[in-house]
Amino acid sequence: MKVKIGIVPAITADGSIEIDNNYLHYIENAGAVAVALPYPAEAVDEKILSECRGFLFLGGADISPERYGEMPHARLGETIPLRDGYEFAVFDKIFNTGKPIFAICRGMQLVNCALGGRLYQDLESQHPTAIQHKCKEKTYAHEHTASFVEGNYLHGVLGGNEFTVNSYHHQAIKSLGEGLAVMAEAPDGIIEAVYHTGERILWGFQWHPERRSDRVSRRIIDAFVSALGDVGGRRTVKITVDRPIGSRHPKFADTVYTVNYGYIDGVIGGDGEEQDAYIIGVDEPVSEFCGELVAVIYRDGDNETKWVAAPVGLNPSVEEIRRAVDFQERHFDSFIEMLN
Repeated sequence: MKVKIGIVPAITADGSIEIDNNYLHYIENAGAVAVALPYPAEAVDEKILSECRGFLFLGGADISPERYGEMPHARLGETIPLRDGYEFAVFDKIFNTGKPIFAICRGMQLVNCALGGRLYQDLESQHPTAIQHKCKEKTYAHEHTASFVEGNYLHGVLGGNEFTVNSYHHQAIKSLGEGLAVMAEAPDGIIEAVYHTGERILWGFQWHPERRSDRVSRRIIDAFVSALGDVGGRRTVKITVDRPIGSRHPKFADTVYTVNYGYIDGVIGGDGEEQDAYIIGVDEPVSEFCGELVAVIYRDGDNETKWVAAPVGLNPSVEEIRRAVDFQERHFDSFIEMLN
């Protein structure tokens, strides 16, 4: 059964509910079911919270500075007190459940403020920069680069550092809320993504991934849905070992590996200990990948034998394999090192 993700809807000044279809498609394309939470906040009860495995906060209007103890700036944009009151109250309810949270644009800013952080009320005047974070037209087409901060979970899931985001926001995080850390940032230091450092999943993104079809934007929602358990738990695939002439790796011959959700797959090695492996070349969630994997082995310049898995038929180059193994070594404590 597909998991349900509760969408915290946008509330207009007259009290009506709005949800842009892009958010719905974003969730549904990742294999989950989108469910709109009711309004007002009192209607979001324990039953509704229990039915949803995760929750999504949306983009929209500026957040009232009174929510983080500041007076309004002269260039503060539109604020909607009804929406602020609703979302802060619903956030408290969701946060107390410990369930995963995914927040986009204003949603990330709201999460930050709810946890005690503050915002630049008008980014252009309060943090002048050569990067234009808000395009003049509301097309969501303006782009700039951003980079993941090494060491956080999604940096490992996505691999690599620099990527491109669409940018349409008037405000931005000035100081982080309690428990939050920077996941990604723009070249000018503006925070583009945050995560919670505690034992919970809480991810916030300043750009609008629901309006993009690039690899990073697709994979962050895939990873979120996968983390909710929509892959039927752990599953097994058969691994075929392709070895260079002269190398001996009897422990891994005809081994059944157990893969976990997401793009970084837990595998059970020949010694029975769980390890981490980066499976390159899979453009869909592992929950959707059906087929055999090949364990490709090569020797580096120090004559150490290295291992990486790839789908059958991919035929990755040695350079691609080396990059994958280098990524694996840098970002994971455990690493499968095969015996010569």
